Amino acid sequence: MRAGALIITLLLASGMAAANEVSHHPMHFDRISLDQGLSQSNVMAVLQDSRGLMWIGTENGLNSYNGYEFQHYKRERGNPAALGSDFIYDLAEDADGNLWVATNGGGLARFDRNSRGFTSFRHDAENSNSIASNVVRSLLIDADGSIWIGTRDSGLDRYDPASGNFTHYRFSDNVDANRNANEIHTIYKDSAGSLWVGGNGGLVRLNPETGEFVSFTPDAGNATSLSDNRVRAILEDSQGQFWIGTYGGGLNRLDLSLIHI
Repeated sequence: MRAGALIITLLLASGMAAANEVSHHPMHFDRISLDQGLSQSNVMAVLQDSRGLMWIGTENGLNSYNGYEFQHYKRERGNPAALGSDFIYDLAEDADGNLWVATNGGGLARFDRNSRGFTSFRHDAENSNSIASNVVRSLLIDADGSIWIGTRDSGLDRYDPASGNFTHYRFSDNVDANRNANEIHTIYKDSAGSLWVGGNGGLVRLNPETGEFVSFTPDAGNATSLSDNRVRAILEDSQGQFWIGTYGGGLNRLDLSLIHI
């Protein structure tokens, strides 16, 4: 027994020593900035595409990086094949290898790898099938090829590449609440096929087939309600529970088995 206790003590001691060694070991980061060719130091989005190329969206242009050098893509006045805005919010790649770019003021852009140019989708007040807003904050590519688009002030759009039409989803028709309810920051699709949308108007679960949605917002009289309207991150874990990151209200965990919706 004494020998066994001694062995256990030694194992614990060596484990603690190893843990202390790891915790005190400095982590190494390679810094890639303006000196290495990045167009701007405020990085808003990063994507590695199916060909292994890195794409970096900044507040001053889009960058591609092959591990050795950068190529910059920026707005060019008078060039319709250039980006419509240098401020990049989000990036996504579809099944065909097309790169989609969410911009601040330039609408949605699709990159053509052959021509090295962009096709821009912008709001047209006289065309109800156009994108709802030129300020696009978030993107999600669905399995059926649809592009889900979160806008700053006009709700959620769904773009069908086959028809070229945009379908609009609004989470409030109230003029006073419109700016918050339809200001989208993040989009997430769960394992059951439902779409979750987070913004400055709380959390929304949307049925993509019917367009029906359920909203989750803070309730001062309910300690188990959403902690803050400003939702910035959504994740479903392996147990089917949802983790909701908020701006100012901390982290929330949602167990759908405890509620009836």
